Amino acid sequence: MLSLCVFIYTLVFTCPHPIFLPFQYITRQLETVRDSSESRMRIYEELDRTSQELEKTNQRLHIDSKTDKQRIEKWVHWTKNISISIDRFIL
Repeated sequence: MLSLCVFIYTLVFTCPHPIFLPFQYITRQLETVRDSSESRMRIYEELDRTSQELEKTNQRLHIDSKTDKQRIEKWVHWTKNISISIDRFIL
């Protein structure tokens, strides 16, 4: 049975007879579509990973931004208090 399958495959894909050309063409087209589909899937997977990484980075930067704003507010408050203290001392 296997040898018959091999024979038919060999006949269809190696024989230059015009009746087999559509089969060869369709097979090549199918291979191209499969390759294209696999390539797209890899691209989509990579985009998904990149998107997840960017989302994590965005969240981290948002937290860092809040922390930095709090530090700036503390420094501004501290600077105002120092300035008031210096003014009192001078006057």
